[in-house]
Amino acid sequence: MRFGRIGLLTVVLTLLCTCPAFGQNATGAIKGTVVDQSEAVIKGASVIVKNRANGSERKLVTGAQGTFWFENLAPGD
Repeated sequence: MRFGRIGLLTVVLTLLCTCPAFGQNATGAIKGTVVDQSEAVIKGASVIVKNRANGSERKLVTGAQGTFWFENLAPGD
């Protein structure tokens, strides 16, 4: 019976240690506002985020308030 308890304890501890790794989905976000030199917002401006490591790009156009928001970005430069 002792082996059963140790085996069960080992499985439980292993699962507890590995579960946080599965929950980590490393992503980031960038948001901002495009303005001109006089601090007036620029609607319809093109904004591009590029990952230099793999060359992937995402493009957005600013809204009426000059804002943009890139979500779920993979880690990178």
